[in-house]
Amino acid sequence: MSGAMEIYDKLEDASDENGEVSFGDIIESLRGKGFGAFFIAPAMIVVLPTGAIPGIPAICGALLLVIAVQIILGRKHPWIPKKIKDIRFSQSKYKSAICKAKPYAEKIDKFIRPRFQIMTKGKMKRLGALVCIALSVAIMVIGFIPMAPALFGSAILWFGIGFASHDGLLVTIGYIQAVILFSVVPMWM
Repeated sequence: MSGAMEIYDKLEDASDENGEVSFGDIIESLRGKGFGAFFIAPAMIVVLPTGAIPGIPAICGALLLVIAVQIILGRKHPWIPKKIKDIRFSQSKYKSAICKAKPYAEKIDKFIRPRFQIMTKGKMKRLGALVCIALSVAIMVIGFIPMAPALFGSAILWFGIGFASHDGLLVTIGYIQAVILFSVVPMWM
């Protein structure tokens, strides 16, 4: 097992004894998977129906912003503020949303493989993180529009999966989606 399904399985196991899930539980489940995996969890929360819960896009956008800044600064391991780690939500809603993601993770996993790795390392990874900062800010700004943040979150999801699996093609898809979003969305506003 590799790529999306490995990360999916780790996310599925995130929970605590109280019937709740915290961002800390999710983060702990992804230890050792690198920065890409840390993009995937909050981006998935924004993309899935959990992203329609008021305030969740803003929290996820802030978390994504913190992660992206750390990539630009060249940190080796992600650090997440305690206030964000302590935010909790219903385990049943989380598990329901994660279950909805499984068929997509299975399909994506069939296509993931290391390729165009230049897009996932060094300066190109930092440039991708800079684009993710812009996408994260957009998520926080348009978070009040139900499901609109999912458009921006899905672009970050491509970056996250690409970084985690060293698949530069997926990172390129993230760039393309970001360019389209930042070209089209301002016309709606």
